[in-house]
Amino acid sequence: MSASSTVDGSLFELVLQTTPLLPLRSIHPSTLRSVLGAIVDWLIEQQLPALVWAKLPRGDIWQAELERLQSAPHLAEMVYTIALQQEEREGHSSTGALAPDQDREISAPGAVNATLPLGPVYLPSNSPLRREYFLLIWSAQFQGGILAQSLRTAQSHPLSRSIEAASRVVPGSDEASEKRLLSATYLLDAALVQQLVERISQIVRESVPSAELMVQRWQSRMNSLPQEGLSPGLLERLLVSHIHRQDELWQRNQAYRKLAEKSEALAASNRELTQALDLKDDILKHLGHEFRTPLTTMKTALTLLNSPNLKLPQRQRYIELLGKECDRQTQLIASLMELVQLAAVIDPADLQPVQLQDVVPGVVTTYQQIAEEQGIRIAYMVPEGLPPVVGMTHWLKQIMINLLNNSIKFTPRGGQVWVRVRPQVEVVELEVRDTGVGIPASEIPKIFDHFYRIRQAGDESTGAGLGLTVVQQLIKHCGGSIDVQSRIGEGTSITIQLPVYRPPSGAGPANH
Repeated sequence: MSASSTVDGSLFELVLQTTPLLPLRSIHPSTLRSVLGAIVDWLIEQQLPALVWAKLPRGDIWQAELERLQSAPHLAEMVYTIALQQEEREGHSSTGALAPDQDREISAPGAVNATLPLGPVYLPSNSPLRREYFLLIWSAQFQGGILAQSLRTAQSHPLSRSIEAASRVVPGSDEASEKRLLSATYLLDAALVQQLVERISQIVRESVPSAELMVQRWQSRMNSLPQEGLSPGLLERLLVSHIHRQDELWQRNQAYRKLAEKSEALAASNRELTQALDLKDDILKHLGHEFRTPLTTMKTALTLLNSPNLKLPQRQRYIELLGKECDRQTQLIASLMELVQLAAVIDPADLQPVQLQDVVPGVVTTYQQIAEEQGIRIAYMVPEGLPPVVGMTHWLKQIMINLLNNSIKFTPRGGQVWVRVRPQVEVVELEVRDTGVGIPASEIPKIFDHFYRIRQAGDESTGAGLGLTVVQQLIKHCGGSIDVQSRIGEGTSITIQLPVYRPPSGAGPANH
């Protein structure tokens, strides 16, 4: 029975009418390309006299597979390609045509020599084959191939229920992926392959009348190849070729994935470097301002001190101003040196177990006299038996110094400052709380920024604006966290969580 008497539609409709139980699968174009590549590898390796009909998607990567077939010596004259006309091909907008390549004499066993044009047969854009792709093989030992169709096209056909039921989309796939899916099937039946070739011949005859001689040649060559039956050995080698191709693709994808990961890591490093450079520029900009302002004040004070009419109280005030600005410059330089040291990479192996009961009492006692002179009561509470925390002793001392400096500075006479240490699960909390002026809610996210200072009315000694920045960086190096709670007129509470020190595997217990 000829294909024309069976169905006048596409190859898929022919397949579904003649072999309704043929298994169909929804696949991605990359999977189709992998299967096609495996078949092409197998054909070139076997060097069997075979006729090949091919229609593949447009694109260099697909055409490369056709070129590999057409360049194989034993297949060069037996590969027939079908393609859709490109609308831009002038003079071929509505009818089919043969490719206008050079003619070449070709021959086949049992057929008369003839001169036929090489290159694909171009079908009109409304051809029944417009959304179908195939690679059909006809040889004495093997008749088969692969047939695929756009899933959207398949579901729009009158036989869409059969195709849709056989081509279930994987749950969870997005709409964009579904639009790219293909409905595909393997063909391993000689009678079905022959029917498909007859249907292709019919479509070519109707679209390209000048291709009649080529179509006759197809039939002549098919008849000249005796059918010896399906060879299990060939199928086995085809399967091995497909497995090798999949393994090669997997390894290539792994290499691409590693390159993508490296590229992503380089991009992240580049972003971090850009941020660091921006931060450096910002710090340098602020430094210029921080150094210029006090130097201007100091120069003005020195000029006024040289005035012969300057009275003693004024002279004393200018001298005190010079001392204050010198202290401010010293504090700024010291804070900058600390930040420079903290910018260095810290080796986790250098972190040590630190006992807070060895740090907190000593620092609080040092500030006891300073607080009392300003009428501020300061106290601490550190329970016994605390587990050691991760860090460096001098780091934790610096954290305490900076926090107590701030609390005493912004707490008015008659206020209080408390330091409390509490053990928690996996961490130890260190809280510094005061009854000071408080921090506006809008200012809290900014207090750790470089050179950021909370301006207080009547306060002329605002510091370098780096104390809390240093605190945050030190806590970060320890692997801890910091939280700030404050209300205007009620005070501020800063809570630090430091991880409990765990000795490395095989190491002895930390000293308590």
